[in-house]
Amino acid sequence: MLARITTGSKNRDMHWARNLLAKLSFGPSPYGAVQANISTNISETFELFASARVEKFFKGRGNVVAQDLDDGTFWPDTNTTGFSFSSLNLGVGLRVAF
Repeated sequence: MLARITTGSKNRDMHWARNLLAKLSFGPSPYGAVQANISTNISETFELFASARVEKFFKGRGNVVAQDLDDGTFWPDTNTTGFSFSSLNLGVGLRVAF
């Protein structure tokens, strides 16, 4: 099990249809992960294994500064952007010793 705080997250988002550039910066966000692995020898040469990992970035909030690239105007917006992310990774395989 793994738990931590993510800090300093940033994103740069170019909207080509509107010619708009948005620079986003986020505050701290909690992160957690759990991983499990299992393996078994099926002979002296072969090992069968499986793994699973679940990750979660909990809701992060932040600020955005947008720039209209046509006329150069900027406008900041405070505490109006956010993110969250979850993933599941599964793996199976066969190891060969020689």
